[in-house]
Amino acid sequence: MAALVVGTSAFGLAVRARPTHPWEVVEIMLEANGEHTNAYVQGLPDRNAPLAQVTFTGTNGAARDMRYTLAAFWDGGKTWKARFAPPAPGEWSWSSASKDPGLAAATGKVKVAEWTETEKEANPARRGFIRVSQKGPRAGRYFEYADGTPFVWIGDTWWNWTKRGIQLGSFQKLADDRAAKGFTVGQVFFSPNGLLNRTYDSPNLEQIRKVEAMIAYANSKGITVWKPGGHYEAHRGWSADTPERIDDETHQPTTDYPMCSGSFHDSSLSPCRPVLEDRVMARPGGAGATIGKTGTPAH
Repeated sequence: MAALVVGTSAFGLAVRARPTHPWEVVEIMLEANGEHTNAYVQGLPDRNAPLAQVTFTGTNGAARDMRYTLAAFWDGGKTWKARFAPPAPGEWSWSSASKDPGLAAATGKVKVAEWTETEKEANPARRGFIRVSQKGPRAGRYFEYADGTPFVWIGDTWWNWTKRGIQLGSFQKLADDRAAKGFTVGQVFFSPNGLLNRTYDSPNLEQIRKVEAMIAYANSKGITVWKPGGHYEAHRGWSADTPERIDDETHQPTTDYPMCSGSFHDSSLSPCRPVLEDRVMARPGGAGATIGKTGTPAH
């Protein structure tokens, strides 16, 4: 049982000595004892409990009594990770559970310091995930950040930017341009063609990590990345080099993997965090209200 806590800086992955902030991704790294024939599928089985989970519990400050349980995801070899975007400042304790002894009984603490208003004005994504307005005479009729600040959806379609061949530098130029023009949303979808290997039976971790870096960069510019729910089913993910049929066991984790890992969020409009639905989406207990197998916030 070994664990390493890695924080994120401005939504990019990096080891951090200072406290994290609300909505930044905290990454827990674990090492499994057992071997798995296909950890990608076995770790996040459809309609079944994940192989490993990490529970975060707020112990003081605004985080007190908050509790979220997130699925851990496979990250190559015997490495497993869980990513969490704490929704409130204070101290959080965490513990892991799994049938694999190497992934079980790891514990730790994370200190979360509030952003200043100046820091939130510099990057509105620091205000939290996006949701439908909850209070006031027009509740339910517009979007807002988690802190109640109104959110104006000015979106750009980045549908194919997760495919192979697009370089991170090119994406960064796109995000810089859109941020300068006032865009607040980048709309993307995931398909097997880019995020799975050519045989469509295992994740392309190198490509997934590149997409995570793209999402992290967009977040650092104040842009929320949105994955529309059900988009894969509408388009079936087909292309000239896609098999006629990708079975559910192979396809399901493809759309889920990006989110559980904590990087971004789907139709619930949560800002993407560095990771891809179970791998690219880190939410509070389902980080931020919404998708993937990372759980659902308890509010």
